Amino acid sequence: NNEDESEDTCTVTDQSQPSCKHVRTGQTVPIHDYVQCPTMLAREFIYCDDFRLNFINCSYNSHWKGGECEIYGYRSEILKVMICDPDWQVCDDGIDDRCFNLDGSCKVHKHRLCDGVVDCKDGIDENDSKCSHMSKIYHCKRKMGIKDALPIPHQWINDGIEDCVDGSDEKETTCGQNSTERAVLLREDAKCQNAFICPLGGFIELSDLCDGRDKCGNEQKICTLSRNTKRHDTPFVELEQSLIRKMSYCVQGIENILTLKQDKCIVKQFAFPEHDIFGLTPIDFNIPEAKQDCDFIYGESYVYTSCVNKCKNSTCLLETPPSYHDCPGQIEHRIGTIVDNSFLTFVTPLKNKMFIINHFVCDDKTKCIDHSKVCDLVQDCNDGSDERHCTNHFECPSSVSSLSKTYIPKSKICDGVFDCMDLSDECNENCPKEILQSVYLKVISIIIGGLAFLANLLIILKNLFEIRKCRTSVSLVNKAMIIL
Repeated sequence: NNEDESEDTCTVTDQSQPSCKHVRTGQTVPIHDYVQCPTMLAREFIYCDDFRLNFINCSYNSHWKGGECEIYGYRSEILKVMICDPDWQVCDDGIDDRCFNLDGSCKVHKHRLCDGVVDCKDGIDENDSKCSHMSKIYHCKRKMGIKDALPIPHQWINDGIEDCVDGSDEKETTCGQNSTERAVLLREDAKCQNAFICPLGGFIELSDLCDGRDKCGNEQKICTLSRNTKRHDTPFVELEQSLIRKMSYCVQGIENILTLKQDKCIVKQFAFPEHDIFGLTPIDFNIPEAKQDCDFIYGESYVYTSCVNKCKNSTCLLETPPSYHDCPGQIEHRIGTIVDNSFLTFVTPLKNKMFIINHFVCDDKTKCIDHSKVCDLVQDCNDGSDERHCTNHFECPSSVSSLSKTYIPKSKICDGVFDCMDLSDECNENCPKEILQSVYLKVISIIIGGLAFLANLLIILKNLFEIRKCRTSVSLVNKAMIIL
């Protein structure tokens, strides 16, 4: 340090004073107040060889502070620039390095997700699927970030990782019995609520019921009866000179039925986005007034809602009307008309001299499919273009051609059941739970792995010693293959 030029020769005589090995000399030196809590991350500003010792018991103002965690068991604050930097990981539990690359374009810490502040240009950190499933009653101060208490995603609760400063997201008690036995947060006002029991086993919290995801087998039937609404979208209703279509939607939680009022819906008119098609009959359809999470709607509902900009995180798939010559041999009753006074398209006739375009053209121009088959988790186009840009599914990776791609709903990600052949729906960075959660299983797996390593090492050494005794090429190849 500049204030102690002879630090390479000094020794510590007061053993009660904190000390460390100096970063340059390796000499044991005392840790002074003026060498702790640097605000610059560079070796010339670091005093101890173990740089973590420089950040114990630190406190920063809001300009420098990035979060707080335990460092060698001491509650300490850390710098913003240390977060998501693996070279400067300081927290005992590694929470400062739990970061995600969203769409490969924006790196953000998990505690900056769903915090009400847009960190990525496209806002994807606030439109993540976790943000639509936040705890309604539980708030806490997250370890990384300087905001006060915020709601946290349900996925973080009791997942084995302390996300709250006080660790309360991992403190739990038990509710229910037999098939409904479950963990709930241990809070002063914590109480067990009723649950909806599934006929084939399991249960659903009432706060999650009727959210558009049929996790129970008969959940949507119950919601349909209780709300006196139809589960599926209504077909086109033909009036004198217009078409009406009512889009079904759900409000999560059976206790929120009273919010389903007519004034929550609006009538939007859909023709074809940003194009003027001569003779096309517009469709009037009812949708919620506010933007919706479109991760759990499919087919026509997804297409229409996204194309009138009523989806939070989905874009319209209908960019250009089909050309009159697309999809030869299909759609027998096509009628030609002009688009933007520049090229020909086709419409399909209905009764009362009404004409619609309800076909999606695959990118290879060889097949036309109905809008109900777009973004419906099933690949209908040979080139996969009907599912390629949809945001309402998880694509299981495949090493074969696009003809065999498999899509699953987002509700099946991290649900404890393997749906993808490569297990990627459960083994990915968004599923924080460890496969081996028991300490005993971890110890046993480490012991077995260590013994297997030693056994293989002995076999390799033995064959390396014996390979010199080989007299024939066959025995030499056999020994070499064993070693490999």
